[in-house]
Amino acid sequence: MALSRDAVLLRIFIGEDDKADHRPLYEAIVLKAREMHLAGATVLRGPMGFGHSSVLHTTKIVRLSQDLPLVIEIVDSEEKINGFVDAIEGMMGSALAHYIGIAAFSETDQTEDLKAISVPVLVTQGDDDQVVPYKDASLKQHELLKDSTLKIYEGYPHGMLTIHADVINPDLLDFIKQ
Repeated sequence: MALSRDAVLLRIFIGEDDKADHRPLYEAIVLKAREMHLAGATVLRGPMGFGHSSVLHTTKIVRLSQDLPLVIEIVDSEEKINGFVDAIEGMMGSALAHYIGIAAFSETDQTEDLKAISVPVLVTQGDDDQVVPYKDASLKQHELLKDSTLKIYEGYPHGMLTIHADVINPDLLDFIKQ
């Protein structure tokens, strides 16, 4: 397929262990790109990297990291890339919703609202959340809530509820049963 000079490159940064419906997320994304007849997609494996939590992921034998960084590069027209991004939001969580949520979260003082909640609350977040640092969110929410249970997922990113539903959903059900 010949690309015009106006082609765009989409880069998606994920971890090697990220999943979508029990399959590697990188595989699900590339197969979706192929299904949508995009011009091309390549998965690049990084030998070293870190996210917001500063946990170093590396191929060095001494470190024995398993969740290496991956970059997925996809090329096509801007219109097709935009349609593709809409199609994969369910796999990765909505980037737009994340950014809108960040603005609301950062611009609104929720202290009194959190203090007023009197029912049990499960506070969850990944410690590799690069969008909302868990120390600025979950830990403070847990302190302000009267009856909360805090669960921090090691190495999980911002879209963890979508990406790691197979782990998080049972935890949610266990909390509800208590």
